[in-house]
Amino acid sequence: MQCSSLSDSRPEAALRKPVPLLWTAAALVLSLVGTAFAQEPKSFGAVAGVDFSTLTGGGTYGSTHRTGFMGGIFLGIPVSGKWTLEPEALYVMKGAGWENGPLQGLLALDYLEIPVVVRYTLNAGDGFYFLAGPTLGFNVACQEQFDIYSAPPLPGATASMAASSAYDVSRACSDGEFRPKTTVGGVLGAGFKRGSIGFEARFDLDFSNALGVADGADVNAKNRVLAALVRVGT
Repeated sequence: MQCSSLSDSRPEAALRKPVPLLWTAAALVLSLVGTAFAQEPKSFGAVAGVDFSTLTGGGTYGSTHRTGFMGGIFLGIPVSGKWTLEPEALYVMKGAGWENGPLQGLLALDYLEIPVVVRYTLNAGDGFYFLAGPTLGFNVACQEQFDIYSAPPLPGATASMAASSAYDVSRACSDGEFRPKTTVGGVLGAGFKRGSIGFEARFDLDFSNALGVADGADVNAKNRVLAALVRVGT
């Protein structure tokens, strides 16, 4: 994912059309949470594990994976014997690495993510389960890192860096050209639970673009995340 290629992309109008519908769907699901919250009993728990993220889209040439953390808490609201509604609050590390010849780097995007998933357990209680639902992601950190070899100095490089044939640059996105955006997406997952312990795999994907640039335009780049999680709770 070469940074210059990201900034050269501009989305087409079609990319924006699904977003209002997704916001509406998320609002409807959240309204269901308020209705279901009055039901008893409810359960609480936590999930945590490792994730592997990348950015996809027309402006992400050269993308590699970023390894990070996903974890947080959930509230379980029984709907029927095998169905549970689970609002969650997760800290999710997304973004991607990139490389192109002597240049390599990392675009680190961290989010407070609010999934509202429906979980279906094959057998009421323990056993295999599947989950799916919409997500809303609020960016809380954005960092660009560069490892440059025999390249012209970048903005932010010190005089000593510029004099060397190899140097590193790290800067907040606000000091560069990219501007992270609030994202709308979805999650699919499956796992196995016995008692209060479970293991889970998730695929987390954005439906909306994750980045803009300083002039206000979107960049055609969406997060894609695979995660392996441990679940504690009922």
